[in-house]
Amino acid sequence: MKKTKRAILLISLLLIISCSSLSPFRGKGYSTFASAFGERGELVVLIDTEKFDITSYVNSPELRERSEYLTLVREPNGSVIGALEGAYPADVIRYATGKNRNVFGQYSVMQPDSGIFLFTDASLDDAYERSFKNRKLVTTESELKERFRNALSIYGYDVRGLIGDELNDIVFNKIDININKNDTSVNNDTGFVLSGTVTIDDEGAFKRFLTYFKTWYIGDVRRSGGNVDLNRINESIKVGEDHQNTLIFTNLPCYSFDLGRLTLSDCTRPTWPTTKVCPSFGAGLLSR
Repeated sequence: MKKTKRAILLISLLLIISCSSLSPFRGKGYSTFASAFGERGELVVLIDTEKFDITSYVNSPELRERSEYLTLVREPNGSVIGALEGAYPADVIRYATGKNRNVFGQYSVMQPDSGIFLFTDASLDDAYERSFKNRKLVTTESELKERFRNALSIYGYDVRGLIGDELNDIVFNKIDININKNDTSVNNDTGFVLSGTVTIDDEGAFKRFLTYFKTWYIGDVRRSGGNVDLNRINESIKVGEDHQNTLIFTNLPCYSFDLGRLTLSDCTRPTWPTTKVCPSFGAGLLSR
């Protein structure tokens, strides 16, 4: 009887392995796909799909349910390269890559290896060349492992054009932001909190951004029906003591952020991907 049970278990495991396989970049609790990205001017977004809803990115429930990691890279020219990783059975792969499918919006998509979908709004050949064929190490595995401890991590150096026309000229010299689920949701916030730093070396640009962000955030709390707690806001948004041009966020509650699209709820939101650039911090992260 025991031998029969073991045989059944072994056969079941073999069937699972044969029906789905994992990404070559998959680690234990993290992905190394983004190790080929992170050069100056690029903005990288890492998402643990078990902690963060990716409905805004992936239209297929079957694909979302079997995914583990989503990586998005906004290149200096505004184009986007993305990778979705997980364990995908053959029928799900056929569905995602079949003709007339809209799983990844209007993005071109391919499956270059088991357990991963590569997509972009630019040249698919160029995206494959950089991320697979001729990979170069830009970000270390240990850094990616640490970043994937968060629900969502955003980082980049010397990134331009993240905000609408009024602040489009600002260069963000360093962005290091993490978003995680909060234990409690109060005052109509989303239940997520934002922590990290934003550095703008140009003093004038930094002051413009600081004034803009605080004004927008207070307005966002009010529009969402939350209570404006200035003491908490001042505790959560501070200017660095050692580096006066660094803004430090500490457990800042998110209100009307549509975190999936990295835009805001008061903006017009057509089906993602969108070229809409909302006049707010983070709104244009993935916009052209």
